[in-house]
Amino acid sequence: MIRWVAWAAALAIGVAAPHGASTSSVPAVERSATVAVLSATETSLEAQVAAWIAELAKDEAFWSWKDATWRKAPLGPGQHGWVIFVNGQGGAALGYMVVGAKPEGGYELLEYGVGEFSLFSSEVLHRALGSDGLEGVAFTSNARVERLYFDPMHAFWQVSEGGVTRYADAANGAWLPIAEEDVYRLKVATSSPESLSGKRLHIMKKPGDPYLDLDWLDAPDASIRGWGDFAAWLSGRGDGEAMYAGAAFGGAVTTPVGVAGYHWWPSADGSQAAGASLRGYVALDQEGLTRYAPLERLLAVGAFR
Repeated sequence: MIRWVAWAAALAIGVAAPHGASTSSVPAVERSATVAVLSATETSLEAQVAAWIAELAKDEAFWSWKDATWRKAPLGPGQHGWVIFVNGQGGAALGYMVVGAKPEGGYELLEYGVGEFSLFSSEVLHRALGSDGLEGVAFTSNARVERLYFDPMHAFWQVSEGGVTRYADAANGAWLPIAEEDVYRLKVATSSPESLSGKRLHIMKKPGDPYLDLDWLDAPDASIRGWGDFAAWLSGRGDGEAMYAGAAFGGAVTTPVGVAGYHWWPSADGSQAAGASLRGYVALDQEGLTRYAPLERLLAVGAFR
């Protein structure tokens, strides 16, 4: 399989896609899904999402989330999760969360982010469908669209019509050079993260930019096994020097992004002492979208450089 660098494809799509085009080309199934609202039988999910938003709004990077509204859209069949679109009072897009249902009950925050175009947003899907990245394929409004999320580097749209199925990156709309058998082989990493000590929220003033600095291509993978290693590695990097190279689909798709810092949640009693309830997320900068994802999931599908 030909090796594909996702950010190069994203550049091509960014040029080809019409910025102000109508959403009428988005398949009807997607338009109906993204406006879904919570039903009265989902109050536990509603309460959990509201609690996460309120907790995030305490930190400077998420102050705009205070009193925010939100809506949900389901992930694909068997995913047992949702993408949550967070909006300001005026309807402006503030960011997103990816939520999964745990087998034992309750919900898990798999990823979250801030930016104008959220992960799995209709705008990103429209960008993909309006690009010229598909050779000999033209999807219509009758296409079946599903969101698939396995980990931060395996988040994509599945678009099918007339016996043809293609996959587009959920963050930038780049069409991926993968087939259905590649998707079937995906497995979710389930290891638990270690605790992180230090500041609750640390965001670099200038995250790395893989478009401007190509040193990451030849840099060796950092030896990071957990939060202790990550903290030591990050402290030795300057602004603009920390990179993460995602290797999706067994290395067929390389996605380099800048490391913007980290964010972690306090223990259940509100303290910052180490404990089983601590949960840390690495902040990644991807074309203006700041994505927060668990460290262990990133280590399973890529490396820091």
